[in-house]
Amino acid sequence: MWFATQVGIDRYDGWKFEPVENLDKQLINRFTLLQDFDDDHILTGIGKQLYLVHKRNLKAKRIVFSQEQQIDGSILAVFQSQGGYLLFTAKKVYRTQNDIRSLSGPFTLFDKSTSKRITKGVQTGPDEFIIGTNEGFYSFDATNNKLMMLNWELPVTALFLSKDSLLYIGSDYMYMSAYDLKKKEQLNILNKVSDDPVQHSRAAITSLFIDDENRLWVGTAFAGLYIYKIDLQNPLIIQLSNDLLCRAN
Repeated sequence: MWFATQVGIDRYDGWKFEPVENLDKQLINRFTLLQDFDDDHILTGIGKQLYLVHKRNLKAKRIVFSQEQQIDGSILAVFQSQGGYLLFTAKKVYRTQNDIRSLSGPFTLFDKSTSKRITKGVQTGPDEFIIGTNEGFYSFDATNNKLMMLNWELPVTALFLSKDSLLYIGSDYMYMSAYDLKKKEQLNILNKVSDDPVQHSRAAITSLFIDDENRLWVGTAFAGLYIYKIDLQNPLIIQLSNDLLCRAN
């Protein structure tokens, strides 16, 4: 399991934490992306920079783009699409060919006249995506550059797509919910991760992950790490399991 914090990236193997090397120390508190890339690497974004991190030796190597100066804003998500990759920033989408370093585009999703900006993204099909923003989330058809708003009005600070097409959504004030992509309806599975009113005033859910044992990991800003157990009989109901609860401030 991989953790990105304000002081770096660490790999956790169940026993110990080991830090990733060769990252830009001046930008290390600006992580915007941490995702699996291939069998040997994870991908991390620090502002406009992308790094490939080797899963075994923990060495990071920067990806140098052909037109990096043209990237408008921090890179928030990277996905495979049509034989290349899509790179999402706060307002725009860039397309690459087989070589991730060769940029083309961009296609503007939200122009400068609106305060709306991309915050997170997940891939739901070969060229289909869910895009989280500070004002809700959208489905995005990259083949036709078509954007459609879904039924959600809160800021999206974390997204995770489960195997049964449930989209888990994290937001400000420790609020979490889910959206059934097949039925296109919102499911209130858990209103608040924590009941601490002090934490609610400043905390946001920053990451969501469901492991092979059906445990939901909830990473937050300012309120630590939580682990919940999902009821296998009804995956829409999340129950707090005290023996699995972990908080690390």
